[in-house]
Amino acid sequence: ACNNIIQLNRNGTLDSSFSFSNDYVRGVTSLAFDSIFNVVVGGYLLYQSRFSYNGVGRINTNGLTDSGFSPNSFGDNSVASIDIQPDGKIIAAGSFTSYSNFRRNRIVRLNRNGSVDGSFNPNFGANTWINKVIHLANGKVLIAGDFITYNRLRKVRLARLNSDASLDTTFNLGTGPNRNVLSMLVLPSGKILICGSFDTV
Repeated sequence: ACNNIIQLNRNGTLDSSFSFSNDYVRGVTSLAFDSIFNVVVGGYLLYQSRFSYNGVGRINTNGLTDSGFSPNSFGDNSVASIDIQPDGKIIAAGSFTSYSNFRRNRIVRLNRNGSVDGSFNPNFGANTWINKVIHLANGKVLIAGDFITYNRLRKVRLARLNSDASLDTTFNLGTGPNRNVLSMLVLPSGKILICGSFDTV
């Protein structure tokens, strides 16, 4: 029996040293690990060992709750993707429109303790879902999803942001994909693979 998250050994057997024990978890959609290999979990609603995490939680390498991480609420909407920068800051993206009392349309950056990073402000942000977020080595951020605009400028389903969450207008995909982008991958060459339900770009 398991509850949404397990850790496997290299040969596929269950890693019994990873003791993820929780009372309630629903809709885990994303995992990422930081420089000390703590795991950040993204999803809809998480409740672990008396700690309530709405959207994002962090667990130690042994699977137990990291009590030093105290995120605020994403409301009733979900986190679809998370990525962790080399400095430990966490970028979360999804369908949410706020984080605690801050307006954050579909993307937010958190400090290591779970507080909002005010230097990353998307303003109007994406008009609808972001499905995938990836930070780049130069500090910029790629987002992909089903959005049509970012900061009220037309950017169809794939965009690149500056390190402060403003739109990088030098990245221009033209009319973009005709339908949803579900995921993407940045190759060592810098080229970007995208996949989803589109059939023209």
